[in-house]
Amino acid sequence: MQLAALPLLQAATTIAVYAPIRSEPDLGAFYAHCRAGGKTLALPVVTGKGQPLVFARYDADTELVEQRFGVNVPRFVEPLLPDLVLMPCVGFSVAQGGLWRLGYGAGFYDRTLAARPVPAVGIAYDEAETADYVPEPYDMPLSAIVTPSRCITSIASP
Repeated sequence: MQLAALPLLQAATTIAVYAPIRSEPDLGAFYAHCRAGGKTLALPVVTGKGQPLVFARYDADTELVEQRFGVNVPRFVEPLLPDLVLMPCVGFSVAQGGLWRLGYGAGFYDRTLAARPVPAVGIAYDEAETADYVPEPYDMPLSAIVTPSRCITSIASP
């Protein structure tokens, strides 16, 4: 598994992950692998419009509830500060010396990384790559993008 071999992941102790919605890549088996290896996981929680995400502890037995947009979050939020963030990509681009994530447009991950820069890895399907994307001034570059066939890294991010 390319993601497990990523040095950023190997060095991390607390990893922000995501609960997939729509057709996002499902990493449930990988999360179990991380927990078995002693990693602490956290899920993102939206606290308000225009606010950075808060990350809540996510164990195998964590009770989840549905939040806006169909996103599952822990019922009880025990905040954690991750040292690596994994995030789903609706699309991605390799442009202007960086790796860029296209999401659903609300900017939560960009605000979060701007407020507390940590390495960030986009999880995407190979078909999600686009050459037509031009980063906006508020977009935060990713450290890596992992697809089923590739692991793309960049020196343009923390």
